[in-house]
Amino acid sequence: MTHSSIPIGVIGAGSWGTTLANLLASKGYRVTLWVYEEQLLN
Repeated sequence: MTHSSIPIGVIGAGSWGTTLANLLASKGYRVTLWVYEEQLLN
């Protein structure tokens, strides 16, 4: 199984969640980032 076929979800877009999501995405994983506060998306 390749990295791109493994979906990963990160809950929380704070400093840790965003960093983790970016790191995993840069390694080729498909990452979904869940955000509670809508203004953090921008």
